[in-house]
Amino acid sequence: MTGALPLALSIALVSLPTPAAPDTADRLRPLHFLIGTWATADSFVAGQSSRVERGVRRCALTLQRTYIECVTTAPKRDGASREYRFYFTWDESRKEHTLLQFWSDYPGYSQSSLRPAADGRSWDVRNITPVVRDGIERRSWATITLDSPDRFVWRGRANTSDQPPDRWDFVFQEVSTRMP
Repeated sequence: MTGALPLALSIALVSLPTPAAPDTADRLRPLHFLIGTWATADSFVAGQSSRVERGVRRCALTLQRTYIECVTTAPKRDGASREYRFYFTWDESRKEHTLLQFWSDYPGYSQSSLRPAADGRSWDVRNITPVVRDGIERRSWATITLDSPDRFVWRGRANTSDQPPDRWDFVFQEVSTRMP
């Protein structure tokens, strides 16, 4: 009978419920600050010229709460409207948050990793797949910083040189302010 006790304990331990791994919806909680409607002011720098694009972004949970979809509409330089969509999610295979980006005025897409920064209010955004324009691969590195519950700043750099990423030129800064 002495062998039965270890066997019974083993069976009891195996049949105990194990805590479930957090699902994608739970893993998106750190990014819930994005949910809502935002006024955006996107400042672009290209060489010696710059411009500001003002738009509206609406972010909401979608696809059974496994993504945060952000849809932004804004006028282009010629006055025509453009739209772009961002999809934030948890990538279980990479064990990190990811961002998929699509634009109505550009046929490609971008996939980036998102990692929380040590300051607790910023996210490090790095391309996994480069954007290819005119046959040139362009990688980017950005930071999303939550200044307050009603304002965040997204600053982006692109590899316009052969310098290391922290020396790449800033190519845009977007300030998003929550709308009522």
